Parts: sequence; structure tokens; C-alpha cells
Amino acid sequence: MRKLVFILFLVLFACEQENNTSDELNQKWRGKKVSFTDDLEPFVTQANRKSDSGVKNRTVVAYYDGNCSSCYKELLKWIHVKEDFIEKGYHVDFKFILSGYNKALVKGYLKQVKFPLEDVFYASKNSFIEKYSFLTEINYEYSSMLLDRNNKILLIGNPTTSERILKIFTELVRQD
Repeated sequence: MRKLVFILFLVLFACEQENNTSDELNQKWRGKKVSFTDDLEPFVTQANRKSDSGVKNRTVVAYYDGNCSSCYKELLKWIHVKEDFIEKGYHVDFKFILSGYNKALVKGYLKQVKFPLEDVFYASKNSFIEKYSFLTEINYEYSSMLLDRNNKILLIGNPTTSERILKIFTELVRQD
């Protein structure tokens, strides 16, 4: 019984630490404008993208390491989030940024897992990642940002790994 209470205490402590880190990170970055660096290369050119007449009030930016094979499985979780937002009529733009040793290799992996390329950008020099280094935190807990229409940060967190963050993302997206 004592072990169970101790384990429960550790879990609650870990959750509180995660929330504190998340709160501190969001407090530091909230309202700051995100600038997209010139080294972000789209996999699909603007001319070849599917036309979407809706005005996008929010943008989700998510970063993944293109050299990490398990990261592609994590990336696939976004398909469900995106489909859910579209189904609910939310006007959200998605930008998935991947770094890696080789753009062609990253593109090949994306095609292999059948991830849509239209919202994916390749970070050729990592200057975007260096600017927003929290995106590369372990387990991708903070690998995503929700931006307003002026590219100012509303929230940092990963809605594919945290129900709490998904709920907040959805609430902020729904406000427009």
C-alpha cells in the first residue's frame, strides 16, 4: 500500500512539473511573433497546392526531426487533428516543419507513411529550429505552436500527446 501511495505521489509530482514547465514556457513566449526563416522550403510549391478559399485565422506549426523514424508515426497523429478541425469548420492553417540530412530522403519517408506533403516544409539550415529551440524538447511535448492571424504565439504544446493541450488548442481555434 505504501508503494502505491509513493508511486501515485511521483506521478502527481511529475504531472505538476510538466504543467509548471508548460506554463513557464507559454508565459515567456505568448504574444511573441514567429518569423519563418528563408531556409524553410515547401515540399509542394504554392502554385501546386490545393486551393482553399477560407481565411485562416489560426496557424498550427509543428516541428519534427526528419532523421527520426519513430517521429513519422508521431507526425501521422496530426492527420486526425487536422481532419477534426476541418470537419468542425475551424479555419486553421497547418505548417509541419521537418529537418533532416537530406530533403529527398525526408520526402521519401513522408510519402512512405502517406503523409500529405502540401503542408510540409523542409528546414535546410535549422535556423528556424535554433530560433525556437523549445520545439526540439524530448518527446515533442512542446513541438507545436498555435499562432494567431498575425503569427503571434497563443499556445505552445503538443495536442497529439496531451489531451489537456488538445482541449486548449480546440478552444482557442474555436474562438474565431
